Amino acid sequence: MCFCCGPARQAGDGLRIFPGVVDGTLLAAPWRPADHVGDATVPTEIVWAALDCPGIRAHIFVRTGTGDKGVTGSMAVLQVRRVPANQTALVLAWPIGRDGKIYAGAALATECGDVMAIARQTLIVTDDGVPLDLEVWRTAPAPAIGSTPRGKVVKS
Repeated sequence: MCFCCGPARQAGDGLRIFPGVVDGTLLAAPWRPADHVGDATVPTEIVWAALDCPGIRAHIFVRTGTGDKGVTGSMAVLQVRRVPANQTALVLAWPIGRDGKIYAGAALATECGDVMAIARQTLIVTDDGVPLDLEVWRTAPAPAIGSTPRGKVVKS
């Protein structure tokens, strides 16, 4: 149900950004903001949301197997230009490292590769966080067909 990466959210409800590994430790996904926001440019808070989960996913897909759980502790974003809502953006993410805390990077770029925003994220390892282990995600139950974002079944 996460606003950014929740697979149980239906089209138009949440960002539905699902990056996958494209080259070793780099994750990427296309994202067309106009499908999610009505403005000509993407509001700052949506830019931040689009950069949050991909960094976490970088650790899930690249540095899996630790059994850790984590949450975003802090994130710094530099938005170098407005993100147009009517163009497809590339969401990129990569793990940076760890020293007790976990660090990740994420960026939004145009299809030509021009950076629009870049982030550095610090994840805090905690028992109350999301699992950072790919096997946990692979074995998670799929959302029920016909479920709404609030978990209610829609009768047809």
